[in-house]
Amino acid sequence: MSGKRNERDSWLWHYTRDGCYSVKSMYHSILGSGLCKEASNCEGSPSGSGSKVWEKLWKIKLPNKFKHHLWRLANDSLPSLDNLRRRGLQVDGSCPVCGIETENQFHLLFDCVVAVQVWTLSFLSSKIHGLNQPNAGNWIQEIILTFGDEDLERFTVLCWLLWQSRNKLVHERVRDDTLDLVNSAQKIIHDFQLVTGRSLINQESPNFDDRWCPPAVNRVKFNFDGAVFSELRDIGLGVVVRDHMGKFLAALSERCNGFVDPLLTELFSLKNSIWLAKRLRYRDISLEGDSVQVVKMVNRDGEDFSQSGLLLKEIKDELRQFRSWDIGWLRRKGNRVAHAFARYAKSVEQLQIWHDAPPDFIMDELSFDEHASI
Repeated sequence: MSGKRNERDSWLWHYTRDGCYSVKSMYHSILGSGLCKEASNCEGSPSGSGSKVWEKLWKIKLPNKFKHHLWRLANDSLPSLDNLRRRGLQVDGSCPVCGIETENQFHLLFDCVVAVQVWTLSFLSSKIHGLNQPNAGNWIQEIILTFGDEDLERFTVLCWLLWQSRNKLVHERVRDDTLDLVNSAQKIIHDFQLVTGRSLINQESPNFDDRWCPPAVNRVKFNFDGAVFSELRDIGLGVVVRDHMGKFLAALSERCNGFVDPLLTELFSLKNSIWLAKRLRYRDISLEGDSVQVVKMVNRDGEDFSQSGLLLKEIKDELRQFRSWDIGWLRRKGNRVAHAFARYAKSVEQLQIWHDAPPDFIMDELSFDEHASI
């Protein structure tokens, strides 16, 4: 070629089409070069399967902050007191949660009394302790490899909540209730699934969502459901109210006639829940039903121009009158008590309300929920 051209040399990154460097292209170039094989087969990865661990981790269907936290746990890079001391900081190494053992990552996640309670309440304890690895990092990587999608999502969120709870205790001197942590994990996962449009109905295997869970402390939960009696052209509306201990507070059963639309039935049962909450003068409420569509409609911003839009607007306007509220979804199996009150409406002629003492026909269902939520 002719040497007459006077153009200046410039840097180009030949791993991208436009010649511009990006972290993503560097990551893929390293993976493709074989430079990471040694790291993947080192002691930090169980059975030499490191690349599979990270591939599965980054595919977890959760917000990135939860996945990044789990990645840090798997690499033992969180600033636990044990890690801080190894890096030369003069700190007391005792666990701030239990005050008994030295706080290292293994103790924080698997051995501390709070962690043990959380894994037991979330029904993950036997699966976690059925594995056997020499350190916390390897244990977490084995969990990533062996857990199913739903269990892994729950494990990932609970790990993040355990760390947040630990930090709250250290910096604010506030101790979280373990059942609240488990309930918060369930709500985080549900909310993310609703926002991303993942189907919650077509999951057929029994899981954590089959069980009714009490609300947070200082809140009451209103479970609502509707039943359609097609032969009578009637519907039944059912509501049950319980506190954070699972104690029965009130219930409602009402029969209405003139339409049999399932969506309107669920919306009217929700409206009855709000009416009962105002009647009982509760300010902080949790609402829960087994209709994904209703939960999405209430959580969605903007106007609704469907035939149920006016009713939905009334519901949202009334919810704004509460100090705080939230609405969540659970499977029909977990909503059995509210459904039983909705079915009972078939035998009543007018609105019926129970206070403090539940009726005899619902005792078995209430007892089932109490045992399932322990």
